[in-house]
Amino acid sequence: MANRKIAVEREPREYEGKTYNNYFVRGVVSGQDVKAQLTPPDNGGYAILDIVFAEGRQVELSMKPYEMRDAAGKTVKGNTYAARSIGANGEVFECKLKPFRDSDKNMLEMILNQK
Repeated sequence: MANRKIAVEREPREYEGKTYNNYFVRGVVSGQDVKAQLTPPDNGGYAILDIVFAEGRQVELSMKPYEMRDAAGKTVKGNTYAARSIGANGEVFECKLKPFRDSDKNMLEMILNQK
């Protein structure tokens, strides 16, 4: 990610008369406009995302690397992701996110690896 800011975007959609939000990161990979859909780890996260986004449509993607050993002693590396915003009084609002599908995980990695 090398110090460039990546936005998590929120886009409303209608389903059976109710409004829901999709969360995603946009990018350009090999000259193509792409999206990687993100979701909170559980349904309670959607209420937290409403707070993080307040009335906005974009917030910052926060990324933290991790490293751990599995039961076989193999080192597993990756990143955790979160939507992050700063409130009017300087308070930090954050909600963990994860790629929605395996293909979204792959696309997110491609987006993050673009220069």
